[in-house]
Amino acid sequence: MDWSNDLYSEYTDLGSYKNELSLIAPDIPALCQWIQSHLIHAYWLESYHCYTSLATAHREMQLRSALDILSVLSQRQSADLVNNLTPDKRVIVVGRHFALMLCALIRMHDTPARVRCGYADYLVPDVYEDHWICEYWHEQQQRWVGVDAMLDERQMHRLAITFNPYDLPSDSFIPAGRAWKHCIDGLVRPDHFGSLHFHGLVYIRGNIIRDLFALSSVELLPWDGGWGIMEQFQNPLKDDREIQLITQLATYSESGDEANARVVTQHNPDVALPQDWTWLQAPTISQLFEKTSVL
Repeated sequence: MDWSNDLYSEYTDLGSYKNELSLIAPDIPALCQWIQSHLIHAYWLESYHCYTSLATAHREMQLRSALDILSVLSQRQSADLVNNLTPDKRVIVVGRHFALMLCALIRMHDTPARVRCGYADYLVPDVYEDHWICEYWHEQQQRWVGVDAMLDERQMHRLAITFNPYDLPSDSFIPAGRAWKHCIDGLVRPDHFGSLHFHGLVYIRGNIIRDLFALSSVELLPWDGGWGIMEQFQNPLKDDREIQLITQLATYSESGDEANARVVTQHNPDVALPQDWTWLQAPTISQLFEKTSVL
């Protein structure tokens, strides 16, 4: 693994597509609108009258990097990558990919940006749904601004969202670490956090690890696992020592502590990737769904 403290990451590198993508207006709404016209969330396909095979959806959801996504797009839109695509031509992804692509486009303009893994209270009624957003550093305001690049006009209307998706309220999306703290403090029941039939503290634990990796510029897929305390997707919490460890890691996630996130993801044996690790060792989303009987 090549760890870097640079502004960019392996998964947000735009490679030879950078010059063409620099034609998009360099403001957050324009960047989000480009993303929304090129990606489509797997859970929203029918709302856009898109119908495809599960195998195709899973294959595209497995795309790991911005370059992987752009390579698929270039095959569908060889003449001009900037022009909008009809919904049936867009790449099928999940929230993580919307956040990753926005992060890549913002970093292209030399502005610090990062992907965050946590939970949103605006996607499913009475549930903190597993979700990913992008944050960018606002130099004038000296703060990280959260952006949900997935929320287009149709989704805003369907979900009755009235807040600004380009500057998320602090209580609408909460990092995985804060979700853990809410549960440990008895403020929210653990089964209120999750997605599909994956809920509870063991699911939050996984998202804390994913958030720490994202803070370290290693933007994992939501179902990545196979090492350390992520050996199994829904590994039960082992003992008090593990609960204490996760509680400590939760503080780094909650505060967006990049320095400690890098230390943990590189050096803590319960969290760090093994020296000989390759992503071929991680389960694909198809394998995960087969194992857990999720359709």
